[in-house]
Amino acid sequence: MEELGQSLGEKLHLTDKEKDRVVIDKKNVDEAPIVFIDRFMSLWRGIEGVSICDIGDRRFLVRFVTKRDMQRVLDSEFP
Repeated sequence: MEELGQSLGEKLHLTDKEKDRVVIDKKNVDEAPIVFIDRFMSLWRGIEGVSICDIGDRRFLVRFVTKRDMQRVLDSEFP
């Protein structure tokens, strides 16, 4: 980070809050995919339903029962 600051002509400065570390314990990391799936299942449920599977490497497989439900999500402002 210091190198970056120097290369930008010392214009880059972190606030005290930004200098603090954020520690995320392993339990929270392990539970993140479950939280993601639960949240998006409720947001994208549609008329016929949706299934979401964790396929690893921070990727998920989403299957909509109907094309109409899928298109509704894709056409939304924040899919």
